[in-house]
Parts: sequence; structure tokens; C-alpha cells
Amino acid sequence: MGNSVQKVVPPPSSTYRNVVSTAFGFLLAIPLGIWVNLITADQFLGIRELLLSPKSIPLAIGLALFGGHLLLMRRWDVREREWTRITGITKAQHNLAIQRKLLSTYCQLLEQLLGCKVSARVFEAIEEDKELRLYQVRDVFIENEVFPQETAYTYIPVDHPNFFHAQSFRERAPVYVTLDADHVAGYPQRERTMVEPAQRWVLAAPIQELDASGRSRDELRPRGVIVFYGRSMPTALPGTDAGDRGKATSRDAAEAFVYMSLGTTQAPY
Repeated sequence: MGNSVQKVVPPPSSTYRNVVSTAFGFLLAIPLGIWVNLITADQFLGIRELLLSPKSIPLAIGLALFGGHLLLMRRWDVREREWTRITGITKAQHNLAIQRKLLSTYCQLLEQLLGCKVSARVFEAIEEDKELRLYQVRDVFIENEVFPQETAYTYIPVDHPNFFHAQSFRERAPVYVTLDADHVAGYPQRERTMVEPAQRWVLAAPIQELDASGRSRDELRPRGVIVFYGRSMPTALPGTDAGDRGKATSRDAAEAFVYMSLGTTQAPY
């Protein structure tokens, strides 16, 4: 796959720009000083005669230097804005790649613990229309199985009673449950389009918010939730040693996302 980010020449440093501006100032002072001395000697000339006389050549040189300086500074400003935009895209792509790699690693760990295929998604808490909602981060997910009917996920409020990742968000603790074969029957019509009927289990852990000292506090709401799930029934059930270690692994995964920007390319469906 080719690189989608075009190469842009980095802008000059502020020190270099200051040096160039100072040099232009000195160069500009020379022809302007000569011109001032010349017009002082012929102070009785009119404006038209003064501008048309050869004595106006230093003024023309000075104006050309001034215009060149303005054009150069403008070009560097444009280059700096473009560089900021491109590097921002590059950092965002790098951040997303790291998140996907982390999710993939923890999916592999959980597959060893639970004895089944594991997929994962990340949800970000966003306050919208005076309601706190969990939106899916669209570019950060791992699907190791096919979920053909899970196509219409929009958002859920964090107080939704039917979604276990909302429960994990509210309780600020990992939640691990297995699902009945007819688990979608208990969902209203809107929620049924968000859930894969073949899904058999879910493991969710909140991504905690940290204070300025890097500590998690109860009064700080979580930033989001990491959800692991699958179609095959796990060998390890909730309450078993492997199940408890699965919850601990999901907590470790959530902690790995604490310092990351969850919503880099997030957008509601």
C-alpha cells in the first residue's frame, strides 16, 4: 500500500527566519539611505520628476527587496501551515496504528485465556445533546470473526440497561458475561440492528481518566470503554480462574489506552 501522505519540505526554523529578516533589513537600509541622500540634494524637484529621474533607482531596489521579503515570508507561512497539517495527519495515523496493534496483541492474549476467537472495539464517551453517550471509534477495531448483522451501530447512552459496555462504564470495572442464543430478543428494535445475534460473549473494561498527577480518581468519569467479544462460546466462563484473568487482561488493555487520543478519526455513524 502506498503512502497516502504527500511529502512536504519542512519550514525553516524561527531562528533562520529571524536571521533572514534581519539580513533583508540591512540590505533594504542601503538603497533607501542612498535614495534619501540623493533626494535631499535635489529637494526642489517635484514628485513626478523625482520618481522619473535616475535617482529613483535606489528606491526601486529598496521596494523590490521589501516585496521579495514579504513574498518569502508568506511562502514560508504557507509551508508551515501545510507542514503542520501533514505532520498532524502522520501523527494521527501513527496513533491509530499503535492502537490497532495494541488491540490485536490483547486479542491474542485473550484467545489463549478464553479458548476462542476474540474481536475488539473501542468506544469513546462524548457528551452530546445534554446526554453522555458511547460512540464507536470507527478506525480502531479488530474483527477476527465475521459479524454480518452488526452494521448499524450509532451510539448508546451510558445509562442504557441492555449493553454491558455501558454497565462497565458506569461501574468503572470490567464486565464479563456470556450471552444466550436468543439474547437479541430482549432489545428494542433500534438496538437490535446494533447487535450481532451470533455473538455469544462480551468482555468490557473502562478506559479511566487520569488527573494531572497521573492517578485515576472516582470523581473523574472514564474516557471510554474497550470491548472484546466473539461468536464462539469461551472455554473459560465468568468466575473461573481463566475468566478472572480475562477480566484482568481487559483492564490491562484499557490502561494501555489511557494516554492515547481515542477520537483521532472518530465520527458518529
